[in-house]
Amino acid sequence: YSAQPLAVTTALVEGSNKLRLRAVKDSYLSPVTERTLILDLQPPQVAIPGPTGTVASYAPSVFVRVADPGVSTTTTSGVCLESLSLRVNGSTVSAAYDTATASLTWVDAAGGVPTLSSGTYTVVAEAADYAGYRSSLTWTFTVSVPATDNSAPSASNRSPSGTASSTLPEISVRVFDNQSGIDPSRVSMSLDGEVVVDSSNIAQHFNAGTGTLAYTPDSAFASGSFHVVTVVSAHWADDPADKVTSSDTWGFSVP
Repeated sequence: YSAQPLAVTTALVEGSNKLRLRAVKDSYLSPVTERTLILDLQPPQVAIPGPTGTVASYAPSVFVRVADPGVSTTTTSGVCLESLSLRVNGSTVSAAYDTATASLTWVDAAGGVPTLSSGTYTVVAEAADYAGYRSSLTWTFTVSVPATDNSAPSASNRSPSGTASSTLPEISVRVFDNQSGIDPSRVSMSLDGEVVVDSSNIAQHFNAGTGTLAYTPDSAFASGSFHVVTVVSAHWADDPADKVTSSDTWGFSVP
């Protein structure tokens, strides 16, 4: 049966509520059944989009934060993943949602960053929570990459450096270019002379939002061994030719 008893409704608080139900007939009582009910008082939040304005890269990370915060509690009905959508210039595109960062990101068929053309893009993000509330956000950005970039790509935050913390470390580095952006299809990582990341698997290892390239070996290194990492990156501008690509090499030991 269904009902809207005022005494129950007014007793609910935002967040989790535990209801105890029992059927009564004459002097007979059924066992008590418990049911948890979540009262969600506001729609999901779709905010903090990126990029905005003009971006100097053909492969920018296009994302928006989608969360379901409560008014006075962190217990809410939650973001309904089936409701999430991104439309770019009127067409629905593939998107991936990261629950850890609460970010909805535009991805290509391989799960990586789409390659765009110069021009202005209008993005519409939509989301709903399990309480039935819906929210949306619209923003625009423009892709404009300079033909000339006099600075080669840079690398920083190399890890591990010196001695790794374990025999199976995550190998990572941040690659960036502030003038014409990093071209993910021309980023690669070699480990002890063997290419482990290139255009065939870059989508699984490169985060365009942070510029972080990360790789974890399939098996642990031998204790006490030394290893060499080489990362090659390129930016979008083709002029001057000697500044398009850069290479960075470092080594680390395994405890």
